[in-house]
Amino acid sequence: MKIKPIGHRMYIILDEFQDEVNGVKLPQTHGEQSRFATVVGIGEEVIEGGKFKVGDRVIVSYGAGIRVHLIKYNIMTDTHRIISQEEVMGMVEDEDVK
Repeated sequence: MKIKPIGHRMYIILDEFQDEVNGVKLPQTHGEQSRFATVVGIGEEVIEGGKFKVGDRVIVSYGAGIRVHLIKYNIMTDTHRIISQEEVMGMVEDEDVK
């Protein structure tokens, strides 16, 4: 199954939470946590803008987007999300961050 976001939305999969990556300390309070994620699908308006592509590594806020739960396909974690491209706080350019 493939999920195709519509418009300016992106489908991401969040990484396991890390409090530090390459010396960058992430906030500890629940309301401020940032998460690293991988873009796995993008809508047509994101493609036209050219900012993001599938495979990009991004930083989003802890509660960004809506959770994708699909029992039939065994997607029952909080790591699959559909977000607006405006919810992306930054891009990860260092290829060592995975």
